[in-house]
Amino acid sequence: MPPDLAQLIAGGAVVVTPNRRLAAWLACEYDRLQAGAGRCVWPSADCLPLGAFYERTYAELTRCAPGALLLGPQQEQALWESIVAESPQGSALLQPEAAARGARAAWQIQHAYRIDLERHRCALDEDGRAYLGWTERLREIARARGWLDAARLPDALALALEAGAAA
Repeated sequence: MPPDLAQLIAGGAVVVTPNRRLAAWLACEYDRLQAGAGRCVWPSADCLPLGAFYERTYAELTRCAPGALLLGPQQEQALWESIVAESPQGSALLQPEAAARGARAAWQIQHAYRIDLERHRCALDEDGRAYLGWTERLREIARARGWLDAARLPDALALALEAGAAA
């Protein structure tokens, strides 16, 4: 671990990593450095993967000013499964749960890369149009119930921060 990073962590900095494995490794390295320096106790390193950082930031923002309820991974999957199963295409699917997993993964990619499929609706095949229908239904349900999914969390954070929320 670079000494300047260890110094920032000791000063209370949050380290955001691309995955849980790297976050855990950095925390272990920090602990190893502290133990090697002869310390018996020290504050834990605050190392988080990006998704966990988003979730924590959203929780802090909504603690004082409640916002949409952030769904957990199982809740999101259950929502996608119900949307797929209740759709006209759902009854024709051999594995609607697998289709829901695929749709959820596509939704996450679509938001991560800001893909606007609506612009290309006329060029989509039957599967693409089914997916768009499922996403429209997801938006309707989430809006009506005050829910937020992980794919749209970064945008919700950006809007909250632009509106003057302090994190």
